[in-house]
Amino acid sequence: MRIVNHDKTEQYDKITLFLNKTEIEEMIGYLTQLRNSTAAGDHFHCSDSDYQREVTLAHFKPGETQMFDRFSRGVIEGP
Repeated sequence: MRIVNHDKTEQYDKITLFLNKTEIEEMIGYLTQLRNSTAAGDHFHCSDSDYQREVTLAHFKPGETQMFDRFSRGVIEGP
């Protein structure tokens, strides 16, 4: 698991998500699709009802990161 803030290009070790029922159901649906996916790079955007906040859920495989931007590749692959 890698947790980043793309706006500030920062990486975090711990976060808390406060979700309502609709957001939980949406995230479960996207995570289920990612679990069944075999393609690295598949991703979904979970937004709140007024599209002010977003969580991107992405499937990655080490060594298959060419589809991600440079910052994301660095986070996935590490130092």
